[in-house]
Amino acid sequence: MNEELLRELNEAQKEVVIYNDGNALVIAGAGSGKTRVLVHKIAYLLQNGYTPNQLMALTFTNKAAKEMKSRIQMLLPHLKANMLWMGTFHSIFLRILRENAVCIGFPDFFSIYDESDVKSLLKSIFKEMKLDEKQYKYSFIRHCISEAKNSLLTPANYIQSPNSVGKSYFLEYPFLGKIYATYTERCKSAGAMDFDDILLYTHLLFKKNPEVLDRYRERFRYILVDEYQDTNLAQHTLIEQIVGKGIKVCAVGDDAQSIYSFRGADIDNILNFRTTFGDCKLFKLEQNYRSTQHIVNASNSLIKHNKMRIPKKVFSTLGDGEKIRIVELFTELEEASWVANKINELYLSKHNSLNDYAILYRTNAQSRTLEDALRKKNLPYRIYGGIGFYQRKEVKDILSYLRLIVNPNDEEAFLRAINTPSRGIGIATISKLHSISLSENISFWDILSEESEFGMNLSMNVKKKLFGFRVLIEELIEDSKHCEMQSLLQNVLVKSGLRADIYANNLPESLDRQQIVEEFIKSASEYSISLLEEEGRVLTLPEFLSEISLATDQDRTEEEEENNKITLMTVHAAKGLEFENIFVVGMQEDLFPYYLSCKSSRELEEERRLFYVAITRAKRRCFLSYSKKAFRFGDSGNVRPSRFLSDIDPSCVESSNSNISGKKSISPYVHYAKWNLTWDNLEAKKDTGNSTSSTSTANTTPSIISKGDELKEGSIIKHERFGVGEVLSIEGEGNDKKIVVRFQEVGTKILLLRFVKYTLVKK
Repeated sequence: MNEELLRELNEAQKEVVIYNDGNALVIAGAGSGKTRVLVHKIAYLLQNGYTPNQLMALTFTNKAAKEMKSRIQMLLPHLKANMLWMGTFHSIFLRILRENAVCIGFPDFFSIYDESDVKSLLKSIFKEMKLDEKQYKYSFIRHCISEAKNSLLTPANYIQSPNSVGKSYFLEYPFLGKIYATYTERCKSAGAMDFDDILLYTHLLFKKNPEVLDRYRERFRYILVDEYQDTNLAQHTLIEQIVGKGIKVCAVGDDAQSIYSFRGADIDNILNFRTTFGDCKLFKLEQNYRSTQHIVNASNSLIKHNKMRIPKKVFSTLGDGEKIRIVELFTELEEASWVANKINELYLSKHNSLNDYAILYRTNAQSRTLEDALRKKNLPYRIYGGIGFYQRKEVKDILSYLRLIVNPNDEEAFLRAINTPSRGIGIATISKLHSISLSENISFWDILSEESEFGMNLSMNVKKKLFGFRVLIEELIEDSKHCEMQSLLQNVLVKSGLRADIYANNLPESLDRQQIVEEFIKSASEYSISLLEEEGRVLTLPEFLSEISLATDQDRTEEEEENNKITLMTVHAAKGLEFENIFVVGMQEDLFPYYLSCKSSRELEEERRLFYVAITRAKRRCFLSYSKKAFRFGDSGNVRPSRFLSDIDPSCVESSNSNISGKKSISPYVHYAKWNLTWDNLEAKKDTGNSTSSTSTANTTPSIISKGDELKEGSIIKHERFGVGEVLSIEGEGNDKKIVVRFQEVGTKILLLRFVKYTLVKK
């Protein structure tokens, strides 16, 4: 039976499965079949003297645990798989806590608080302590408490330890420690734990009750852990605690895919595993069953630039395949269009499924231009592990104010905006407004405008808040009459309080929200400039809202269609997945690597590992793209290609005459050959000065500008947003002079010459 079990494994995998002389660390490269090895090792142990209840197998997701159980059951049909102690860290240690709750002062059937329970309790504590919720924001306080628990810090440790996690926050948030202590007391008195408590209380259970720990040490003979590179301090410490004399531990993971430090994962856990547990043999699974050799070589050459790693040489037997292509575009708009065009081209020529294509990006905000480009090509897509750009809360919050500016009687926009951000206008007040609206057949806005006529019986404090909201909307309505779109959006953000709310701190969640807001402002700017250049008129707010409504309506329609779609996702969400064709966009400095993750070599190495994960998702083709001009921090400017592109072995990359970071052997794929242009030609050209600024207000009348005399049919121009294009024709005179330009990626555009920002590349 053992021979049958080992038949499907390669030699390296067999060595892992049959080794049983001590602890084992298995470094499993991307696509090397680590799940198969774990499944077969468990089955092998069960065939060679171990019983199901002597094995503990820990995973990070319920899906992984379920899949492994199912595969073990297929290998060993007579096994009762439910007897295996297999599951996520939280599910296994919750089971242990249930068996020993009384030892830590909890009832046997203690409750587990979900996120809504936690939020409700913390907010009630804020109220009891009379704390300002604008300073003590729920999301931030929740993050601090979670971070403390995953660092195994009780409230007493948290407050007293001079070097404790979160100590740096105490000056700005002096009640942080007291909140944590009060929250813990309230949970315990209610006989409840939250999700993070499960690991903390298991640690305390073992630490304070050695007889309980000994009982589990006697029960288990082998502990197997999947994705060890993702373990945090609490998880790693629990494994240390439970591994005693006679208990072996086998950890499987890939240090090169350790990308979750923002969740508390610590790469040192896997790097120092052999030292921590001793008597440990190192195994390496280096055969990649997913990708072709060029993709594997590229990822190998990239990751070798990290110092904190366990070296391995991954290889493939699937043939060389296509080289990785690095594509340089002028703007983010052109980059998105190129990706959409390339996917469409491959899809039509290869006759495969759209499910074979994935677009990866570093931040959620990058999806907007990609979504727009795919819609224009009628290519259906899904946002994996997230929602479409215009469905994001931050965007819908801003839109509620914009809708009220256009139509103050919009009930849904009113209900969303009136308490976003919180103004202390409660449900009771809203209910009164709603009752009057129904009985008098009048809008909420009209009630606010004529509040005294309806005898609402409100306190002076509530009346003041309602009056303040009405004045705010009236001010924004006035702003809309003379501000251009970007200025109006900034006014909405500042005057409404949304900006202060969204930019309150620099937690990962807040940074993501900030990027979404910046991208939304950018979308308004792009649409304004397009309308000005193509039609010579200023964008109005109703027009902008209509454009967004059409985009969101198309999203809803596509959700109802067949499941043949391109996948869009962040690189973090892509870990564990694979696709025939991968497009990684935004490969430029400050974005990938992310500008906030370059403060130390440790952070930079994690960014490089993240890029490694992106490349290794590809089975057959991998495209890496970046733009030379990007919109960042409210302005458009030149950017540099990512330093990581220079880390890739040039022999794995499709090259041209251009260069990255001065290395001519590492070159982007240039697609302007038909015009006999190289990037050197394009970079040598300076702005001709033949450009004008967009109108700054709705009342601005552009003056007649004499420009474009140097243009003729066949001229090549570099447009600020559309990239390089060929002038097909020139029509009209004076202010009405237009040029028809065929751009490489975004197609043919008719542009009013007096508004066009371009550089003449070739006459």
